[in-house]
Amino acid sequence: MKKIIYAGITMLCVFGIYKLCCIRWQASEDAVSGIVYDATFNDIISGNTFFKIRASAEMAVTKETSRTYCLPPGHEDTEIVRKAASNKAIKVTLTTDKFFGIMDNPWDCPSIVHVKEIEEDK
Repeated sequence: MKKIIYAGITMLCVFGIYKLCCIRWQASEDAVSGIVYDATFNDIISGNTFFKIRASAEMAVTKETSRTYCLPPGHEDTEIVRKAASNKAIKVTLTTDKFFGIMDNPWDCPSIVHVKEIEEDK
C-alpha cells in the first residue's frame, strides 16, 4: 500500500513540475522594429517559428539587445517573417500583448506576437 501512495505522490509532483513549465507570463507590451534575423521555421518539436529582430544589419547583437520571439504553427504572420528573413531590405514592426496563462505543453507559445511589414515610401 505504501508503494502505491509513494507512486501517487511522485506522479503528482511530476505533473505539478510539468504544469509549472507551461506557465507563460509577459507583464508588459513590447514594440520593436527592424530586420528579421536568426529565424527558424517549423521547429522539429513544436512546429513553432522562432526569430529575432534588430534595428539594422550593422547593429551589434549582444545579450542585452537580443530577444527571441515565437509564432505558433499556422500563425498568419509567419509568411511575413519568412519573407523578411530572406530579404534584409524588408523592415517589420513587431508588437506583443500582455499575457498570463497556462499552455498545454511547455514548448507551446501563445499567439501574442503581431508582425507587420513596413511599407517603404517611394
